[in-house]
Amino acid sequence: MRNQARHYSLLSLLASAIYVTGQNLSSSQVNTIKSQLSSTDLQSWEIGTYSQALLELDTPSWSTLTPGVSFPSVAAGSSPSSLDEVFAYAKTVAQNWTVVNHVSSDNASSIVAPLLANSAVGDPPSIGFTLVLANLTGRAQADGVAYADAATSQLEYLLEGAPKTPDGAISHRPEQTQLWADFVYMVPPFLAFYGTATGNETVARMAWEQVKLYRQYLKSNNTQTTDSGQSTVGLWQHMALGSGADEGFWSTGNAWAAGGIVRVLGTFAASPMSSSLQTEQADLVQWAHEIQLALGTWVDSESNLLHNYANDTTGFLDAASSVLYAASVYRLATLLDAGLPASSAKSSDGTSVGKLVSSVHGSVPIAERIRSTVFTAQSSSTGSGLAHFTSDLALTPVVNPLNWGAQLQLPATETKLAANNGLAMSPEGQAFVLEMQAAYRDWVGAGSPGQNAAFSMRFGGVSKTILAFVVGLGMWILV
Repeated sequence: MRNQARHYSLLSLLASAIYVTGQNLSSSQVNTIKSQLSSTDLQSWEIGTYSQALLELDTPSWSTLTPGVSFPSVAAGSSPSSLDEVFAYAKTVAQNWTVVNHVSSDNASSIVAPLLANSAVGDPPSIGFTLVLANLTGRAQADGVAYADAATSQLEYLLEGAPKTPDGAISHRPEQTQLWADFVYMVPPFLAFYGTATGNETVARMAWEQVKLYRQYLKSNNTQTTDSGQSTVGLWQHMALGSGADEGFWSTGNAWAAGGIVRVLGTFAASPMSSSLQTEQADLVQWAHEIQLALGTWVDSESNLLHNYANDTTGFLDAASSVLYAASVYRLATLLDAGLPASSAKSSDGTSVGKLVSSVHGSVPIAERIRSTVFTAQSSSTGSGLAHFTSDLALTPVVNPLNWGAQLQLPATETKLAANNGLAMSPEGQAFVLEMQAAYRDWVGAGSPGQNAAFSMRFGGVSKTILAFVVGLGMWILV
């Protein structure tokens, strides 16, 4: 009996070496990151991303990524104070829209303009869900702000004012027709949210249509493999069409796309229209996981992080895209575990959701490796006690969000700020950290679906060979 106990103990010890669970951020550390972002002059897409992170982290009972939430009925009652900062952003943006567009009671419903003046078509809509949510809670009258008119104005600008491809893909840029993977996190979730909130299935379905079109333009079908068997099949180019398009497989662009697709899926699943959108939901599962599967093969086996451009292993490592990737994996696994959508739902090509579950679970160990690496405690020169955070809790290493080919120089001393475009941190990267923290918490709360996939599938250096060695050594000791 003692030998048997030693056998199981050793198996547990060695198996745990395959990946380390790692710690999470403390509430104090989370509050520090939130304070950083709250006091930063954020760009439009950063406001939207941070607001989404706050919703997931602080008010999961209102997030459509939480299984069991019914939207929009969840917003029928009074809103909790945990949403105050989200609604503060909504109010500021709507007030700015009112001033910039000279809105009055006579013309409010006829204005066609983005929520914020911006160099991109696709970025301001990322904030749109906050205005829709604020309007649903009845805050418009109390705040004296036309939330519904502002959100509708943004929608109409996308539909009427933005350039489009001949087949209807909305351009991310205003000066030319150009598609960016980033768009999928910003625009389709807004379309899904707006359509669901207003009971307009046509608008809601546009979210799926835009993802479908963007996938057609950006997804790689190149089957050529590297010496290690990796390929770019399933990865998305950063951009397509227009002049100056970055056709590389930017990791953050891929993570943006996967995260946005999962958000649309969550909103469809929480919607009264869910039963009539089963095929669309199955497509979204397939498309999100397609990116996750492709991107996961490029996670570096030593650092457990993605490179800035997924297939450029000579480039710098990027923790920002890595944590957003991990968050999307946890979210998709959690939704599928709750039967959202039903396992019997079939995608446009006839693939049932049930057939995808085990493959989705196969990405979970990769997310766990990333999370445990990023949150690893380390008494080092970083000063934060965490290996991948500076003393002021800026995630590192990360890409410069204003210059996607350059690494943000951290910690950001005065001499480095100029090279960083004035940034002392990556605001989107910090928001991604909060999203991963929330996604992991909810995944654990759901019973950690897919956790055991580490012992049955090979990903990023975790292989059956290691498991065989563990079992074999255990059997040798038992004998």
